[in-house]
Amino acid sequence: MNITTEETYLTTEELSKRIKYAEQTLYNAVHLKVFQQGVHFIKPSRKKILWIWPEIEKWLTDRSLENHMNMDIKPNTLPLKGKLRINI
Repeated sequence: MNITTEETYLTTEELSKRIKYAEQTLYNAVHLKVFQQGVHFIKPSRKKILWIWPEIEKWLTDRSLENHMNMDIKPNTLPLKGKLRINI
């Protein structure tokens, strides 16, 4: 696949729409170090995050393969209010 620079770097809003995760879920994943700066995303300024699509796509594929190969693997979870957790 031929990926242009415009398709390689996505804003949080664009990534959220592409992978169907809420923007806040992505921010929470950054805070919990599910995604690594310099690998999965870059920060060109203090508040802006640009996601590296090929790495996010690889992360999604790897997680999917792990979950299908061994159902005992516990997926990463993100805490919500109280004791509720959401699987990502």
